[in-house]
Amino acid sequence: MSLRHRILEGVNTLLNPVDVCLVRKSVLDRIQRETEKFYRPSFSEAALPEGAREYLTRTNDRLLELRDRYRSYAPEALRPSRWSQEHVNSIELPWFRGDNPYIWQLREKNTEGKHMATALYLRSIDRHGWMRRLKEDGLFGAYVFEFDGGYVSRDLLDSVSELHFLDEILKITQWRGGSILDIGAGYGRLAHRAVNALPNLTHFYCTDAVPESTFVSEYYLRFRDAGRATVVALDEIRQALAATPITLATNVHSFSECPMTAVCWWLDLLREHAVKYLMIVPDAYSNHGHLLLTREIPTYNQAQMRDYLPELQARGYRLIAKRAKYLDPDLQRYGVSPTHYFLFELKA
Repeated sequence: MSLRHRILEGVNTLLNPVDVCLVRKSVLDRIQRETEKFYRPSFSEAALPEGAREYLTRTNDRLLELRDRYRSYAPEALRPSRWSQEHVNSIELPWFRGDNPYIWQLREKNTEGKHMATALYLRSIDRHGWMRRLKEDGLFGAYVFEFDGGYVSRDLLDSVSELHFLDEILKITQWRGGSILDIGAGYGRLAHRAVNALPNLTHFYCTDAVPESTFVSEYYLRFRDAGRATVVALDEIRQALAATPITLATNVHSFSECPMTAVCWWLDLLREHAVKYLMIVPDAYSNHGHLLLTREIPTYNQAQMRDYLPELQARGYRLIAKRAKYLDPDLQRYGVSPTHYFLFELKA
């Protein structure tokens, strides 16, 4: 039986009856009553851990300190296009794992059915048992759906998918040590998943040009007790890279929301410190994630986007792998937020 048929059989078992979009009818009816969730930030009002609401405020002294420090550092990296202060303020800090600028969960019409189909697909290719080992609890506003005796979210699905790609190409489960740097790490999603999935990894570093992201990811990785993950403030990144060799840098849906000046600042930094590999996951836009485009102004007007592939090549980064997020063509059409994965290697 083909992979496609195994996935569709599993979906029909879990979601029977389903419509052509793999959406359970009761869920479709509910979503049609709540269509605004497809188009605006929202979050699941689950209970918060003790102290989260009190700590995660915009008046917290740590956040105010980071804002002051970032204002006087690296204007090229800080120039916003998509990530204006208004955009950042749309994130409800205690519910930072909700559907917001960090991750679009229900938006892009990511229905429960799409989550189920994607979870079944990932479980079918899951050589390492990550779909069962990496737990989802729905804390901090994440939307979750019941699956296989537990829960799944876009956070979990994207993380497992990205780690599988890296293992497929770079064999990261076989590394003896090695460190990863996540640029535009948001709240630390990938770091949390990677340190639990990869006991062989020496360290995982998170950095971001948005002070709110640094603030939230510091809290989140402490809460998750992710001991081999460290958040590096933007004004300390050069010092950190000088002290620690980085094997791989990742950029997931971040360069797509930056202007060219910011992207080039980060690429110069990676080249300066001889980071060997760079994985990029672009926003899909109308080109389905086939192109690496910046966003020069805060709109979706493709005429205001610029191709930064030549900038990668100019710094010695050569494309060694590119593939669809989902190897199955049906999932690439109907799965959660399809795009493409790119992997570059620095050539001497």
